Amino acid sequence: VHLHIGAYGEALDDYNHDLQLRPDDMDALANRAEASLQLGRLDDVRIAYMDLFNHARDRADQLMRSMQRWLTERRVDPQGFKAAELDAFQRWIDERLKLAGA
Repeated sequence: VHLHIGAYGEALDDYNHDLQLRPDDMDALANRAEASLQLGRLDDVRIAYMDLFNHARDRADQLMRSMQRWLTERRVDPQGFKAAELDAFQRWIDERLKLAGA
């Protein structure tokens, strides 16, 4: 529920707890990545994407769309992110898309 109402910090706590109990829960991992993305925790998002890519490709693809949308939004309103950070994230996304054959 926290993820859907925009309480991303609380959602992150919820999913961390769930993953302690069920470390192979790919839905929880994907949702934690979505919360991390909204909190700007890009390193956590990168790690989650790679795990999802290897174990739940459909969820990795969903996360990729979210990352692209997030980046587009930050190009309009950076919300404190520097252009170099956004450019680096864009390069990382582009590399993943190329490797995925998209």
